[in-house]
Amino acid sequence: MSGFAVLLSGVEPFPDDIVRKVAAAIAPRGRDHESSRTVGRCTLLHAALWTTPEAAHEDQPQRHPGRDVWLTADARVDNRTELLERLDDQVEQPLDTDADLILAAYGQWGVGCLDHLVGDFALALWDVERDELILARDAFGMRPLYWADTGSGFIAASSLSAVLEVATAAGVDEDYLVGFLVDEPPVDGTIWSGVHRLPPGHRLRLGAAGPVVERWWNPSIEPLELSVDESVSRLRDCFDEAVRSRLRSCDGVAVELSGGLDSSTVAATAVGLGATVTALTCAFDDAEADELDHAAAVAAHLGLDVEVLAVGDIAPLDLAADVAAQRQPLYSIDAADTAARHAAAGALGCSVLLSGVGGDEALYGSSLAPVDLALSGHPGRGYRWLRRDGRPRVAALGRLARAVAREVTRARARRRPEGMVARLMTARQERKRAGDHPWLRSAHPPSVADPLDTGSPAKREQRDYYVATPYNPIAYEQTDRLAAEQHVEVRCPFLDRRLVELVLRLPEERIRLDGDYRGLHRRAFGDRLPPSVVTRTDKAELTRPFIRKMFAAFDRPAAERALSALDERIDVAAFLRTYDAGERAFDRPRGEPQGFQLWLALSAGATVLQARVGHSRNA
Repeated sequence: MSGFAVLLSGVEPFPDDIVRKVAAAIAPRGRDHESSRTVGRCTLLHAALWTTPEAAHEDQPQRHPGRDVWLTADARVDNRTELLERLDDQVEQPLDTDADLILAAYGQWGVGCLDHLVGDFALALWDVERDELILARDAFGMRPLYWADTGSGFIAASSLSAVLEVATAAGVDEDYLVGFLVDEPPVDGTIWSGVHRLPPGHRLRLGAAGPVVERWWNPSIEPLELSVDESVSRLRDCFDEAVRSRLRSCDGVAVELSGGLDSSTVAATAVGLGATVTALTCAFDDAEADELDHAAAVAAHLGLDVEVLAVGDIAPLDLAADVAAQRQPLYSIDAADTAARHAAAGALGCSVLLSGVGGDEALYGSSLAPVDLALSGHPGRGYRWLRRDGRPRVAALGRLARAVAREVTRARARRRPEGMVARLMTARQERKRAGDHPWLRSAHPPSVADPLDTGSPAKREQRDYYVATPYNPIAYEQTDRLAAEQHVEVRCPFLDRRLVELVLRLPEERIRLDGDYRGLHRRAFGDRLPPSVVTRTDKAELTRPFIRKMFAAFDRPAAERALSALDERIDVAAFLRTYDAGERAFDRPRGEPQGFQLWLALSAGATVLQARVGHSRNA
């Protein structure tokens, strides 16, 4: 884990005072080593946090030993063994560190090297020979990367505040702000006009023609013809490698353990691979939120020590201070709890924290599976799946018929995107979006069509989650930033690209073995877990803890100030009614803002207030 930045001017390099400000902005992401290099009109900066044994031997920004190509990156390469085997007899250069491997891969495959890299990364390559700057981000956006092309020159960095040291005139981006309020922010935007987020799975190439952003990760959903046993074996092998490759550490490894299937599977697999790990779990005051008994059962089964964090004792983050420092809204209500887990891992001497994030999205079956079956010529099996879900006979038939009709209509619209059917569907979708948010006074930002809109309904829905969900990178960036502040790196085996690419190609009948939404997961990993966890079908209900965190961060006067900053964009009175609903804030009548929408508005309003303060100071 690291912080980095690259500044590219027209002729001369950026002035030293700007470079120092940018370096200071990325410094909190890396305490172990800071360095910069100026190569012609390009300045590259790096602030390193060493979390793997190899990282301590890097000296970024780093030059390719045989070419005039420079790298600065926040990267961890997880398929080191595979890359070493492929590159060792092809190149004559060191391949010891992850930076070595990235430079060697670029030298061998050019920008196509991204297809060969597995891991969490954001990177910048300055190719002097081609006079081209290349930025890239991993498939899921686990590491942040922002950029701006200004009158002073081009800047990209792993910190938004670093970019704003150059893009000083940026005002609030209205499309992004309104999108954030309805949890649909543009995936390539930020709250600042002209300051961009490089989307996950994309690269940017900056040459004489200006910046060009293009997708590099295009996952297939072509179904694999695997038996049940083959599916189980492939999944186990792939997940074992995902965990194994994330166990590299300079010191200790901790694991988040809620007692749910996902975190428990990560912990059990790490232990099974021989790792010594310490478990971290949260204790909640509310019975419906507390999973301590399940976590204790897993820990006892695996022989793990458990560090228990009492969530009720964790103070909320100072939102005003956080927004002022980060220059963007805080997305998650429970950010303070997240930061506390990271701090606890650091206090235990663990710079690595394994997480079960991504398990639901990878291995929880889709409700569209019966539609897949019907469209593939097996309507009877689709009907039986719906009946197994508990739907009455007539309701199951009606639901299946309507779902198939919708999919046939969508397929027709995709074939003729300018035709009448497509226009009617788009108009209907926009009316629905407006009806879902009657409290919104501004127009919705236009919806963006998924460029990979092909394949079966269930697998397309799952792929869309990975390639098009707008809030994912925001949530991952926040986790990454909070961890970096505690000098800890969070690693998520369920977000291993190899694993996700496998799961995307497994038919829903394999994911939902025996009609169980978690069937494949239980079959593949059940022998690693205690029976009480294997058979779990419930999940913790965190509404009440979330409400308390929100109200602790905003008393009513503070809420009024934040919401009033959005006065032209939202119905402030409606949001205050939700605030005044107290513990019923997450259970409001249809048409009223719900609790999480209230949080988004409070956080966005606080950011707008800070922006006004900043502009008044600069005036």
